[in-house]
Amino acid sequence: MFFRRIILFFLLCPLTAIAQSLYPLHPVIGDTLEVIEKRDYSLFPKVSNKALNYCLIYPDSNQLKLKAVYEGDSTATFDLEHSEIVEAQQIIEKVNEYYRSKDKATDDYSRSVVMKKESSTATSPLLQQGEMNKKAQKDARMQLRIEADRQRIKDHERGLRPNNLHIEFK
Repeated sequence: MFFRRIILFFLLCPLTAIAQSLYPLHPVIGDTLEVIEKRDYSLFPKVSNKALNYCLIYPDSNQLKLKAVYEGDSTATFDLEHSEIVEAQQIIEKVNEYYRSKDKATDDYSRSVVMKKESSTATSPLLQQGEMNKKAQKDARMQLRIEADRQRIKDHERGLRPNNLHIEFK
């Protein structure tokens, strides 16, 4: 019995040591910075996005280091200054605050700009071309989904929508 406890102890100790050695950048991100999060928040520009899988931040003596893991298990390590960590956390907060404030907006501007007329194939001339157009359309779709969800919740609270779940296996 004592021998089993010792083996269990040695098996679990390295796992907890590894798990506690990572530095969580932000509660939204956690301890692993995925490539999509890095791109969305425009974090750590010195790390190339090309073929990047994820990044980890870990303490090394008195300094934090950023380990970038690329496709094919190649890695690169970068020293991080305290100011870079603070800047990254501020960027995450700014972006999240922007989308929180956008979620509270009640105007129908984005819906009216992106909607197409049935007979027309062109979008509104107010929209920019290229990436700005795609982002505006994505934001408008997100607003429409949020508004539809709000309406469904209101209907459910009023008793107009039943609380049924129907799963069909084929």
